[in-house]
Amino acid sequence: MKNCPAPNLEELMGMDDRAIVIFGGSGVDECPIFDDVEWKTIDTGYKETRVVDKAAELQINFPEGLGPGVVEYQQIGNVFFIPRHGHEQRYGPSVTQYKANILAGEMLVRDFLPDDKVDNAVFLATSAVGSLNSGLMDKLGTAFRKYMPKSVVKKVDSVAAKLGMEIPFEVQVYDLVVPHDVKDESGKFDSVFGMGLIVHVNPRPLIDKGLSALFSYKAKANNYFNAVHEKGVAVIIPGDRFSTEAEGVVREKYGDIVGMTLIEAFSAIELGRRYAAATFVVDLDRDASHEHGTLKVMQDLSHSERVPAYMTEVMKGALQYAATAGRTDHLKGAIIPANPDLIGIPKLRKIARELVEKYC
Repeated sequence: MKNCPAPNLEELMGMDDRAIVIFGGSGVDECPIFDDVEWKTIDTGYKETRVVDKAAELQINFPEGLGPGVVEYQQIGNVFFIPRHGHEQRYGPSVTQYKANILAGEMLVRDFLPDDKVDNAVFLATSAVGSLNSGLMDKLGTAFRKYMPKSVVKKVDSVAAKLGMEIPFEVQVYDLVVPHDVKDESGKFDSVFGMGLIVHVNPRPLIDKGLSALFSYKAKANNYFNAVHEKGVAVIIPGDRFSTEAEGVVREKYGDIVGMTLIEAFSAIELGRRYAAATFVVDLDRDASHEHGTLKVMQDLSHSERVPAYMTEVMKGALQYAATAGRTDHLKGAIIPANPDLIGIPKLRKIARELVEKYC
């Protein structure tokens, strides 16, 4: 059997039978492939109350064509990039349009893909986070990895994996964490639908294992990060502030990293889309401050040979994965149709009808 060379990124981007959507920041907008790419907008019609109320409170004058419900994006072939905090204006984490962003991604791939290929799309995310690890077991695991021969570490890791265990080690600045689960303390989640169409989604698993494996595999192929953590629990906090001392002490008991943006994962699986995130550790929860080292770490990770190079490799794998992965199983038996015709947003009403047809 002949070895077929893997297609390069340009070839994959030219294929019209699959698509990926990237929700970022955190170095993604520094990827050379997005340089000088035109910015476009899509009006989802989905105006989240938090965003509308805060804009009214501050009497924000949005530029023409922008505002609540409108999402900015870049497109290169079948790759869409959505800056979750906006491009022309910044939405703080507490008022970011999480659901509108996800719906924009869904609408864009539905417009791009032919009807018989509409399932061939996956959602990727990047996010800057803080580390919560400071426990004794994490420190012992870190010492073990640092001072023991690599052959011993590899053997112990292999045995632990067969037993369904993992030798813990501290999550440090400049590390990559690919979270496998989320503890939502944001208070922001409510269903994309909830009226007209009711979705009782079971978020187990919330994060797609195939995409997570891809994130980890690509990270280990090069020295993009100081260390790669293939799993971790991400605690989602409301933002825009960091944790108090008391909050941090509690959160480190059940979380590995802390951030403000992965709330979007819940909306993704409500649409049956596979979603996973690469999180870049830019500070420690107890000393998080954009006035000190955090911004420098973020700038360092944005250098071309780090996150941009890493995400370029991830895109290649994700485009190959999207061609065969299909939808998740979350929506099977999870939808109560109610009356989708009640939904007044035309594009969302169409999505609701198609979900009912597919899953009910």
